[in-house]
Amino acid sequence: MDIKVNIDGVLREVCGVTEGTTCEEVIFKLAQVASLPGFYTLVASIREEEVTLSPDERIINFIKETKENPANICFILRRLEAVSPFSSKNPKDYPPVPSHQSTNRSHPQNARSASRRSNVQPSSENQDLYCSTPSALTTPVHQYVGSTKQLRNYYNDTTREAINSQLTANSISSEQAYHDVDQYNQLKDQLAYQEQQVELNRIRLLRLDKEINHLEQSARLGGKDGYTSPELLSGSAVGPVAELAQLAATPWSQLLDTNRARQRELLSECERHKIAIDQVDNHLAKTKMNLSQLENQISQELNQLLNELEGYNQHRRVLLKSANSSHSRSTRTVNMSDTSDGVAV
Repeated sequence: MDIKVNIDGVLREVCGVTEGTTCEEVIFKLAQVASLPGFYTLVASIREEEVTLSPDERIINFIKETKENPANICFILRRLEAVSPFSSKNPKDYPPVPSHQSTNRSHPQNARSASRRSNVQPSSENQDLYCSTPSALTTPVHQYVGSTKQLRNYYNDTTREAINSQLTANSISSEQAYHDVDQYNQLKDQLAYQEQQVELNRIRLLRLDKEINHLEQSARLGGKDGYTSPELLSGSAVGPVAELAQLAATPWSQLLDTNRARQRELLSECERHKIAIDQVDNHLAKTKMNLSQLENQISQELNQLLNELEGYNQHRRVLLKSANSSHSRSTRTVNMSDTSDGVAV
């Protein structure tokens, strides 16, 4: 997802915003890309109302909670008064405290930047040095020792030694002053960071107090915390307060009684259906028993009929056999009578 952030009147597009992207990551990315020093906070402008987002708040979740079109939400990167100690611009290094036991050092420290030295006001004893040689403090001491040939054209030996000793003493005191200023700036930045954290925590506490007040008011009024009943029923009200108000406005006891009555009705209906099923099972068992009895009776009757048919067939065969034998005897008798009674011609 892509969002647009207004930075001093210039719109910048932030790409690749996911579910886990927090406001702090967006702020750090914009500050790194635009090289912005200092402390910043992300403000969301919705319908002429500004909402300050906490660093650990997720952008996608905030847009979903508002239920607004992301095109209607304007994000603003607003600078706070304090300067962030974690800014990538003008990084600071804090060198150790220089030793004051010896004025002739073989390994002098590197020169500080001109912008850092401009924070130190010239004292009364080195005012002449700042006015006469403004670039003196921007070079190490050994460069002044090495530049005696150039100073020989302008000063004598006594003046040169006095200047070298004065420069050495002033450089040591200046380094100590610079170190003190660095420590002071570091503590100041830390204090500013702590003040920003306190401010963010105060904003969080205000939001939590507001939600607690809404919840207490909804608990006292039975869910009427600024949202109308149609809004609560239709779900148009958004936010955790509206959800808790909807939960508080729901008649849970009435719903519980209704569900219990419905459960009893379902149990009684289930019992009736169970009795009917048992009756059907008994009737089916009786029907199966009667069917088996009928099958046995039919098989017995069929066997009896088959036996009777077999007896009838056997008796018929006997009758046919006896009829054939009697017919053959009668035929033979007729033939014999015909031969005996015949007349020869």
